[in-house]
Amino acid sequence: MIGVDKVKHFFMAGFIESMTFAGSQAIGAERGTARTAAIGVTAAFSIGREIHDRRTKGQFSFRDLAWDALGGVAAMIILNHTRH
Repeated sequence: MIGVDKVKHFFMAGFIESMTFAGSQAIGAERGTARTAAIGVTAAFSIGREIHDRRTKGQFSFRDLAWDALGGVAAMIILNHTRH
């Protein structure tokens, strides 16, 4: 069974990626640049969160990062099929 925490990681990463992509386009970035920014911000947030968890809770979870990656990939698949 998938825990609630993993579902939160999936959807939060997807949300961050979607908002970064949309925000980048809103300020004039081309789709390719917006994709790169969205992936980079999502990765930085995900890794940063695990570093924070390591410092505060003594836990760094590669499984959480995997669920973040899955959420980011799912969001990008959807974003790639939106209108230009």
